[in-house]
Amino acid sequence: MEKTLIQFFAFIILFLGIWFGLNQIDFMNFFKVEEKTSKIEKALGDFYMDIITDTDTEITDTEIIDCIKEIKNRICNDNAIDTTKIKIHVVKSSEVNAFALPDRHIVIHSELISFCKNPEELAGILSHEIAHIEKNHIMMKLGKELGFSALSAMLSSGSGGAESLRLLTSTAYDRQMEEQADETGVAYLQKSKINPAPLADFMFRLSVEESDIQKNLTLISTHPETEQRARKILDLLPKESIEYTPLLPDSTWIQLQENIRLF
Repeated sequence: MEKTLIQFFAFIILFLGIWFGLNQIDFMNFFKVEEKTSKIEKALGDFYMDIITDTDTEITDTEIIDCIKEIKNRICNDNAIDTTKIKIHVVKSSEVNAFALPDRHIVIHSELISFCKNPEELAGILSHEIAHIEKNHIMMKLGKELGFSALSAMLSSGSGGAESLRLLTSTAYDRQMEEQADETGVAYLQKSKINPAPLADFMFRLSVEESDIQKNLTLISTHPETEQRARKILDLLPKESIEYTPLLPDSTWIQLQENIRLF
């Protein structure tokens, strides 16, 4: 009996020793998993951007880009997000859409900017996409749908990119990810003293006008149940009154709208 107890305690000590030792090992660095994933993500970001710019015109007008970057910087700086790593691209397109790509790229269609009534609506869309990036939803979705071996093979062969890109521009995320991005995006806005209510207005307007502009409104098919999402965004707003700070002067926003319509 005594021998059995000694063996039992020896086993427990051995188990705890192994467990403690394993917890001291940084397996991510040991196997360089994070480094490999980072390289794949960067390669995918460049790969998808090449596909987009091969088929669509990227707008590089300084006034337009600087104005959007000002909104992005406000959100990022107030939420401790490295603003230099969020890459903004504006693409000429008649579709109302915006989406995030691997390696922290955000693509905004020119028609979405035209569709926004004020800079706070655009800030709401940006905060939502930044939330997808910060929550790593892009790579999680690609890994789940395609697998990292298939992604590596796609990069090596240079084929299949257009099909996988559609995962990120049409039916990109499941409901849980979308809700998480909405909730996180609203939190970003509130911390930046940007009114989140215009984002709900944007969603309501999409749902109301859906029948008239369905053929050009990619964002509705990308983000289903638009009206329901708008109501949930309103439910996230704080009950107490908050003094929000305007994003841009009216003249700057009007000029942005005029500039984007020139393309």
